[in-house]
Amino acid sequence: MSTELLPGIDKIWLYTRDFEVNDKSVLDVNRDLKAGQKDEDLPLLFVDKKGEPMYGMKAKHIGKNQNLPYFASINKIGLSVQFNPSKIIHPYQLLTDVNLISSISDQIESELYDIGIKFNPSDCGISRMDLAKQDLMSRDLTSYRTAYEFMDGKRMKSKGYETGYLFENGNHEVCFYDKGIESKIKDAEGLLRVEPRFKDNDLIRKRLGYNTFADFLKSDANEWNEHYKKYLNEKIFRKSKQGYILDFNTELETLKSLKERGNNSVTDYLLIVGIDLILLQFGSMDFLFDLMKKAGYHRNYIRIIKAKIQSLMTFPSKGKIVSISTLINELQQKFAA
Repeated sequence: MSTELLPGIDKIWLYTRDFEVNDKSVLDVNRDLKAGQKDEDLPLLFVDKKGEPMYGMKAKHIGKNQNLPYFASINKIGLSVQFNPSKIIHPYQLLTDVNLISSISDQIESELYDIGIKFNPSDCGISRMDLAKQDLMSRDLTSYRTAYEFMDGKRMKSKGYETGYLFENGNHEVCFYDKGIESKIKDAEGLLRVEPRFKDNDLIRKRLGYNTFADFLKSDANEWNEHYKKYLNEKIFRKSKQGYILDFNTELETLKSLKERGNNSVTDYLLIVGIDLILLQFGSMDFLFDLMKKAGYHRNYIRIIKAKIQSLMTFPSKGKIVSISTLINELQQKFAA
């Protein structure tokens, strides 16, 4: 019996206005002063327990513990603490245990407390949360590149890049990407990660129902899964366009076989692709030979081409065309069904 694929938490950003700083010197500050400006001309970020004001655009602290990476910053809105709980536990596997996430936040709170920055994670709002699923697909991930272009993100812009495809609309986005290429970790090769990113506290309240981090800590991966699937089905898989592409895995095997035969493997492969498409549309190669005759090719040359094509037609010609809807359905069944 197969187990349903559950999402993990890839990224969390907490924010609060309720914080204290004992000594502002523990923070690096970005002042970005213009000519003639003084510190006092910049926004007041906070006043530390010594009564010293901190002026600037942003004050920040990067966690020094390599086993507990996080980033804390303060701007005129308040304190933000950002961390990736999954990556803290494992280089590429996703964390689905909310108790471990709670433990990680406690450790970060403790480390910040040790340097004189006090806040309560449970009372914090959430300004960003990335849910993610990942799994091996039955096809090479290259096969899905064209399918992404046929998927219709509702009121979302889309763009492809080297390792994947992104649908975005300001405060939310979905990224499909090859985790092996992105992470440069060999053990993660072939993992397709599908990652909705909620980048606004109002959207997180609306979509996920979490007003505070404490609310989130009462949830579990099964609850995240319901939010995850509902979002993807509403925004990405609501409808798909029709189309057909060559199946990458099958074409790869054909090209490898041709390469083993010797020279002109790429030219021969292109001929086979053309043969398949002509046969699919016209049922025989007579269409090509009639074209050659009308174009004025000598009958001896036409005979040579016929012999060449007969040789190439020994390669399998079925199963090389796959519908776009099939590929999209595979993605939906794997990640959102």
